[in-house]
Amino acid sequence: PLDGDGGSIPGAGNQCVKVADVGESASVGETCGGFDESTGSPGRWCEFGLFCAPLVGVGIPGAGSRCVGLGGVGETCDGFDERTKSPFPPCKSGFLCEPVSGITTLPGRGNRCV
Repeated sequence: PLDGDGGSIPGAGNQCVKVADVGESASVGETCGGFDESTGSPGRWCEFGLFCAPLVGVGIPGAGSRCVGLGGVGETCDGFDERTKSPFPPCKSGFLCEPVSGITTLPGRGNRCV
């Protein structure tokens, strides 16, 4: 928001800001989203084809997500990985995330990309 109330028009007090240039995107395993306190600006978005997965238990603002690859055929999707304390990513474009039938599994590991 800009200084002042922007008048009575909703959104008039807002201003567009540059998030990231091409080449400034976060890669696999790098911090994404949130807010970068060192630069005072929004955090970087993941490269095309990656998913910004929130981590659980990270208390530093802006440091709570990492870029991960999207799920391919047979890979676990849309659940929660207790080992890494982060969600499984969604499937790549063109695939569906569906429950595995007839198999008992750990919570959060019961879906696969098909």
